[in-house]
Amino acid sequence: MEHGRNDLHRIFTDVLKNAAPDQGPILAWPIVAGPGVANRTQPIDFISGVLRVRVPDKEWKAQLEALAGDYLKAFAMLPEVKKKVERIEFIVGK
Repeated sequence: MEHGRNDLHRIFTDVLKNAAPDQGPILAWPIVAGPGVANRTQPIDFISGVLRVRVPDKEWKAQLEALAGDYLKAFAMLPEVKKKVERIEFIVGK
């Protein structure tokens, strides 16, 4: 199991290293947010340091805004993400 986890980590790292700078945060969102949040949200775009993420409703928006600082710290710990995520904006919509 550990070998498989190491392989996945290497693949993820390679994908981020080879991604266009404005795509890195979008690709990394599922890892940073975790599977429960990633399955209910959708990164929209990353422009000028702002990652916009679609959320299902106002309650999710409020909860994720409260966690935004933790997500920013997690992005900062991924050196493969070439552009710094300065802010996350949560957008309610389908």
